[in-house]
Amino acid sequence: MTGGAHEVLSVTDPVAEVAGLTLGPAGGGPPVLEDARLRVRRGQVVGVVGRSGSGKSSLAYGLLGHVRPGLEARAGTVRVAGLDPFDRAGARRLRGRVVSYLGQDPASSLNPALRIGAQLAEAVRLRTSAGRGDDVRARVGELLLSVRLPADRAFRRRLPGELSGGQAQRVALALALAGSPRLLVLDEPTSGLDTVLAAGMRTLLGEILAVGNRSALLISHDPGWLGSVTDDVIRLEAGRIVGGGPPTASPTAVPRGGGARGASGGAVGRSAAGGLPVGGPPGLGLLAGESSAAGCAPAGESPAGDAPTGGSPAGESPAGRSAGGEAHAREVPAREPSAGSPSMGEPPTGKPPAGEPSIGKPPVAELAVRGLDARYGRELVLRGLSLTVPAGRCTAVVGPSGSGKTTLARCLAGLHRPVRGGVEWREPGVPHVGGAPVQLVPQDARGALNPRESVRTSLLRPLTGVGRRPGRDPAREAVRLLGLVGLDPDVLPRRPGELSGGQRQRVALARTLAARPRVLVCDEITSALDGETADAVLALLDSLRRELGLTVVMVTHDLAAAARHAEHVVVLDAGRVVESGPAGRVLAAPEHPVTRELLACAHHFAVPMPER
Repeated sequence: MTGGAHEVLSVTDPVAEVAGLTLGPAGGGPPVLEDARLRVRRGQVVGVVGRSGSGKSSLAYGLLGHVRPGLEARAGTVRVAGLDPFDRAGARRLRGRVVSYLGQDPASSLNPALRIGAQLAEAVRLRTSAGRGDDVRARVGELLLSVRLPADRAFRRRLPGELSGGQAQRVALALALAGSPRLLVLDEPTSGLDTVLAAGMRTLLGEILAVGNRSALLISHDPGWLGSVTDDVIRLEAGRIVGGGPPTASPTAVPRGGGARGASGGAVGRSAAGGLPVGGPPGLGLLAGESSAAGCAPAGESPAGDAPTGGSPAGESPAGRSAGGEAHAREVPAREPSAGSPSMGEPPTGKPPAGEPSIGKPPVAELAVRGLDARYGRELVLRGLSLTVPAGRCTAVVGPSGSGKTTLARCLAGLHRPVRGGVEWREPGVPHVGGAPVQLVPQDARGALNPRESVRTSLLRPLTGVGRRPGRDPAREAVRLLGLVGLDPDVLPRRPGELSGGQRQRVALARTLAARPRVLVCDEITSALDGETADAVLALLDSLRRELGLTVVMVTHDLAAAARHAEHVVVLDAGRVVESGPAGRVLAAPEHPVTRELLACAHHFAVPMPER
């Protein structure tokens, strides 16, 4: 169904109704959301699926009367509980009281300088009739307990930076619930969490949605979750609603971990069983994992990695480590490009003129981490960590939230100073890392790119600085870099807000390549992307690694992606390496309880494993 003919449900007195909403760039240009029509009735959960850039978040923001900078509402109406959220008076009455929003990044909801208890108390005072005394404190305690967090004074006095990723997301959920809203807008609320915490958050949200006849609009790439909690699912494609109906008959969601390759058929069901199909190069087998979250910590308990980091049990000898405590990952042959894969030496656009050399292949370098201790604030998050990153290979770093993955990535890139130990090149004459040789590709491409600058300006800065090459025209280099990451030069004048999520991530990757790195450290670079777009970005990374002779460290929560794209896997917990080795061994026959728990909690998990 498309356009005006589409209605998700035939209901009376809906909690929310969108009629013909069209959004587009201010001043002209193709719409990002066109003639959207949607109804959400009381007690109903409507799922929304679609590729990155299809307009899902724009539709969600519309229910709160918000339009992203650079866009404008061109046509249509939105009503929530009979009020117009685009009207200033209506927005004041609605936001936080009738409709609340929970996104994938709790940092966007939490004030980093304000203690947790104070933030929740402020939300309670603004959104309820509670006064300033015991009633407010009691309500704050209720909110914390409702999202399975401690309600004691010590926890309330924490700052957001002192929380783990799972704790921060649950505090953001408590803020969203402060005014007892009738409608929750949930925009990928679990995509930034590891498999253990994501399973716990899905369970918690399912319980919250089942109480009080609350409605929700749920955006997710997880078809199993959508099938278990939604009443209807709609699909967006290029800004238009192209289908909708009960989850058992709706178009398949764009799942994480490669399932989108087969997304043209199939269905999302409430009791979908079995693993998600995952594609891979020829010669790879499939390991079908658990289709339930067996072995996961219950929602009411504190899952692994969700508490402040601590030491491993005394005397523990983590699997895959030598007696000296160093993690070694045996080298395996590099995977050959699959038939028909694009040659990065001949990009589709921005190809250098004949006779001009392409970006060179610098000598590959191997990194060695020795006895690394690092703090985040006052908390010691890396504890005597040692590992080896093989040259020219992709090493995946996985582990629970709060295990130290991002701190390790920042140490590798020279962006975080360790307390002791260090990172060394296994190349004579290169004593340390940092600067151009090791570059970090960030998780949040939108936050990493200046929203006021064009793509051209973002690329020219490194090309005229750290990545400057004598005799090269920086403007031509910018075009060539875009070609390497599969983008046309017509994106050069655009700003980040005018690009899809996949395009922004490719621009961030192109800007990183402008510094001519030898090692790329990729920190959750696909967590905000749908499965199909994420696969395309990771396949691009594979091609660049082969073409440019790069070493890649991939920090990820996506175990299926780790299995498909990494030769080696390192598992962290509480700031230490607890298991490492070839991906086929670690993910097919895990030896450490943390690894087994991560695999057990991977929702409908099925990953390709190298044949052994």
